[in-house]
Amino acid sequence: MRLLQKSFSELLAFFSVFIAILIFFPQITISATNNKTIIDSLISEFTTRTIQVLNEKNIDKINISTKSNFEYFNDNFINNLIDGNIQISSESPIKLKLNVKDFSVEYFELKSEDLQRKISLDFVVFLEEKDGDIKILNKQEFTYSDTISNNDLELIENSNYPFTKGKFPTKNKSIFDEIIEPVIIISAAIISVVLFFTVRSN
Repeated sequence: MRLLQKSFSELLAFFSVFIAILIFFPQITISATNNKTIIDSLISEFTTRTIQVLNEKNIDKINISTKSNFEYFNDNFINNLIDGNIQISSESPIKLKLNVKDFSVEYFELKSEDLQRKISLDFVVFLEEKDGDIKILNKQEFTYSDTISNNDLELIENSNYPFTKGKFPTKNKSIFDEIIEPVIIISAAIISVVLFFTVRSN
């Protein structure tokens, strides 16, 4: 009986601590997904659709033309093609070229202390067939948006991949920034000079 009471007391104590954590630390949340993971998933989604189009055309071997302006994206695209059973061969007369028309990572301040994250990607892949005819094989625009905490910034960006770093919109200067603040600074400088010479003269 005492053993049962002891076990019940321990369970009650554990439950009380758990409730206390929920009450006093309600802001405990899982960190936001990092930017690189999101970008990789968008490239993967685009490649999956590209593979579907190639399969519809009964193309399973291609040559990769000049690399895109984002080498990391191009390499990721190629690796996904290979995983999708598309052979990459320099001897193939059919060529693909990936073009990243638009890419951006941006943060926007919200009324709270949180930030809105927006990742935009605009892909186009061109197909050059045996006869030299070039056409758009696949074109997709992606926009990923969510809300993150200011504290997540260091976690979601990766210094090894500069493209994961986002930019903040330029703030419009207020009347205080443009007029009042400079007046205060100049006035403080004048008062300091006057006080300096007053002290020296005394």
